[in-house]
Amino acid sequence: MSPQDSDDVFQIVFTQVYRSLGLLDHPEAFGGWVSTIARRESWRFKRRMEPLAESTEATIEGSSMSADESIETTEQRFLVERGLEQLDDRCRRLLTLLFFSDPAPSYDEIGDRLGMSVGSIGPTRGRCLEKLRRILGRMGF
Repeated sequence: MSPQDSDDVFQIVFTQVYRSLGLLDHPEAFGGWVSTIARRESWRFKRRMEPLAESTEATIEGSSMSADESIETTEQRFLVERGLEQLDDRCRRLLTLLFFSDPAPSYDEIGDRLGMSVGSIGPTRGRCLEKLRRILGRMGF
């Protein structure tokens, strides 16, 4: 990891710690909590940057997005991923199937995978999106 990458990870960790500080129930666990966040974010950053490094130039050249817009989009995706991680398993799985699967499965397929009736998918989706919206709001997004 380059010094610039380390600076980026530090900024991500600092931002996440700052935004989530109110969720820390035991102040004496602060050091371990920050250390865990730093390890996870370093790993995630490295995992994201490997494919990103290969495609960044082609993506920016072939896109109408500026570099700043591309960075903002990446940051937004990052925050949404962090928000999804805070959802309960059912909501996380449902939203992932609905919005991050390619190709998107049909409601019948989703119902089969999650053991849900097709008629309950829409209302459950709405509740899950509301939970995600609240989580993202607490994260400052």
